[in-house]
Parts: sequence; structure tokens; C-alpha cells
Amino acid sequence: MRSRFEGFGYHLNETVDYSLAEDDHVYYQDLDGIGGKWIRYEGEFFDDNREGKGRLYLSNGDIIYGDFENNKLVGDSFVYKAIEKRIIKGYWEENKLVRIYTD
Repeated sequence: MRSRFEGFGYHLNETVDYSLAEDDHVYYQDLDGIGGKWIRYEGEFFDDNREGKGRLYLSNGDIIYGDFENNKLVGDSFVYKAIEKRIIKGYWEENKLVRIYTD
């Protein structure tokens, strides 16, 4: 019987896709397109899914911080853009950016 991810932990992507370009500035508007372009997830799990607070480290160096439900980014969250050294704060519904907050 295979164990399931439950509670706090991390998951490493064994087949990272490094094609997420450093100059792809708008991928975060629809995170369904990320596919395997992530390196690891650190955070909460429930029933093998990203569920709760977590960080998703992407293959281009960016980091997504936020709340996950059933592997999808939801609610108030933010993306750290590593190359630009800036943070994009926004509100996501099922991996789709609904609005960006301005300072």
C-alpha cells in the first residue's frame, strides 16, 4: 500500500521542465500552464494534494507563496519574480489571477 502525502512536508519534482523562460512575465496569470516547470513544493498536503499554505519553487527561480486547494492556487497570494526582484500580490481563483493588488 502506497503512503499518501498528509500534513506539512515537501515534494520534489523528479522530471523538471526547464523551459519556463526567465522573460515569460505573464505565466502567473494562469498557473494551469506551468505543468512540470516546478522544482519543489513545500507546504501542507491533504489526500496527496497541495492543500493549505505552501511555496512552489519554479524552474526559472520564481517562487509562488499562497494558499492551495486541490493543487490549485486560491485566494490572496503572491509571486516572487527572482530576475526582476519584485513581488506580484494578487488574488487567484483555481490557478487564475483575478486581480493584482497595487501598493
